[in-house]
Amino acid sequence: MALVILIVLLTYTVNRTGGFLGNMVNPFTKVLIIIIALTGVVFIPYILYVLIKENRIGWLSFMIILVIIPILFTMFYNLALLHPIFLYVLYCYLLNSQITEWSTEYYGHQNRLEQKRLKVEEEERIKCEMIF
Repeated sequence: MALVILIVLLTYTVNRTGGFLGNMVNPFTKVLIIIIALTGVVFIPYILYVLIKENRIGWLSFMIILVIIPILFTMFYNLALLHPIFLYVLYCYLLNSQITEWSTEYYGHQNRLEQKRLKVEEEERIKCEMIF
């Protein structure tokens, strides 16, 4: 998120001042855009895989609407490149906040299963002691 804000600020500064500052800062802006775009290229398939595996249809739909469709429009209609990158970063931020809740649910479920297993083992142990 910080990189996107930095890119927007640098782009605004370059556009407002132009000249020497524009020539000096513009390569850094391009490098930052390339870095963020590469992270998207690497992580979007993995995020899709995990969402499909976890059967999170809502988040999968949200990703397609918020990230995939704007990327396609950017490729075909030459819209601003920063818009899909910003939406990708926003999606990752929202997904990250939700993953904490998912992991809490998962570990809670695992804990309940473990408690149930221990209870059954304890009952079986007590039965065996009563028989002998």
